Amino acid sequence: MRRVATPGLLLLAGALLRGDDYGDLFRQAAADTQQGHYELAIAKYQAALAIRPGSPEALNNLAVMFYETGQYAAAFATAA
Repeated sequence: MRRVATPGLLLLAGALLRGDDYGDLFRQAAADTQQGHYELAIAKYQAALAIRPGSPEALNNLAVMFYETGQYAAAFATAA
């Protein structure tokens, strides 16, 4: 299972320094998804989940992004 931990952590640190909140990160991830930037969306959903763990909408969208990038085990683990 491949994870995007380092970019996600860097993104979270930058987001916190800028004052981004869960909603900002979620909206940015959704926009990245619409533009086909799935790996960037994954990192932003992970950063959003670090702020609000267990958020059902972020977990669902993260699972879909994992699926779209062929990371099926991560998609299943996230959705379970």
